[in-house]
Amino acid sequence: MIIREAIRDDLLSVARVQVESSRSAYRGIMPDSYLDNMSYEIKAREWDERLFGGGSTEFMYVAETDNAGIVGYASASKTRINEIYERELISLYILKEFQRNGIGKQLFEAVISEFSKCKVSSM
Repeated sequence: MIIREAIRDDLLSVARVQVESSRSAYRGIMPDSYLDNMSYEIKAREWDERLFGGGSTEFMYVAETDNAGIVGYASASKTRINEIYERELISLYILKEFQRNGIGKQLFEAVISEFSKCKVSSM
C-alpha cells in the first residue's frame, strides 16, 4: 500500500472510488436516482477544479495498491474554513472491499502530517 499526494492523472480513479463508495455506503439513505446517475467523468472534472484549478483550496492523498490501483483517498482544506478550527478533513472514501484494513487511518495520518508541516494545530 502506497499513500501519496494525488496528481491530475489520478482523478478518474479517484472519481471511481467516490462514486462506488457512495453507492455502497449511501444506498437507502440517498435517492437511488442520484446514486445511479453519478458519473466518473463528471466527478473527475469536479476534482480537477477543486484540486488543480485557479484558487484551489484543497489537497488530496490517495491510497494505491499494486494490483487494484487507487482504492481510497482523503481530501482536506489548505485554508481556514470556519472560525473554530484552522483546517478541515473534507472527505475520506475507501472502496468497500478495502475497508477495515487501516487504510483510512493511513490517509488520515497523511493529512495530519501535511497540516503539521504548516504548523496547523486544530482540524
